[in-house]
Amino acid sequence: MLNRQAYYGETYRSLKDITAIISLDMNGLKAVNDNFGHSAGDEALVALSLCFIKALKRRQTGYRIGGDEFLIICRRNSLKEVEELIERIKKNVSETEYTCSVGYSYSESGDKPIDEMLRESDEMMYAEKERYYKDTKKNRRRY
Repeated sequence: MLNRQAYYGETYRSLKDITAIISLDMNGLKAVNDNFGHSAGDEALVALSLCFIKALKRRQTGYRIGGDEFLIICRRNSLKEVEELIERIKKNVSETEYTCSVGYSYSESGDKPIDEMLRESDEMMYAEKERYYKDTKKNRRRY
């Protein structure tokens, strides 16, 4: 995965080619760090990164932008290609002991402002994260 600086540099050089942004955020990293130590948290981040990298195809680039936050930029990808990428990511992550929340924004014409796409993608991801934690809390109460 590339870093935040690479994200800034690459996105602003080729804005009109970006058709999708996918936001990804690990669920429960704080609990992993608190219960098993920061080296276990680092291992979790590496495992998720590998899941994301394994899912990427042509014109799709992954970035770790901080902590447990990741972005994927899709250039000249169709909506179907973006949805297939998300499915590959979810499948890969399901084969680990970790989970992550995913959101995306799509612009077929590539003319949607990058800040708007990032906001939309993050909103969707945070809504999924909220559902994850609500479901986790409900399931804990039953046992």
